[in-house]
Amino acid sequence: SVPELLLESAQNNGFKDARLLLDYTHHTTAFRWYLHCWPEKAQGCSQCILAENEVSNRINAQCCLCLADYDSSFSNKKHIIWVKNDHARRARQLIRKYNHDPNIIDNEVLRNLAVKLREAFGAKVTQEDLVTIHYKRLENMLHPSIIE
Repeated sequence: SVPELLLESAQNNGFKDARLLLDYTHHTTAFRWYLHCWPEKAQGCSQCILAENEVSNRINAQCCLCLADYDSSFSNKKHIIWVKNDHARRARQLIRKYNHDPNIIDNEVLRNLAVKLREAFGAKVTQEDLVTIHYKRLENMLHPSIIE
């Protein structure tokens, strides 16, 4: 696949660490692939569960929010705020779908996440509360592990 070819090319051209990131372009809700390269090994982070798909799982694509915690040059503040709001919006949407009918969520990983989100924040949590009061906890649930 193209994402895997990008990673291989970066590694073949002398970069000690290359990561594919799933991120948004110009504040749309469509994910795009971005290649981020370092001359030395960088600290890693996890992919976002909300971006769960076959390709991102296979190549261990990472979330820009997690990476921005380790590399301040990676993203600007306005973009980070927008992505955090979108994470909260999508988490709230998942809770609402689960409240309506759990079978609507056909991805098992996302259905399990909906259960955990509902248990952690309640069935009627607002997007605003997810962004303000509960964000760090939400982010830890969406990015469950650190990859070294």
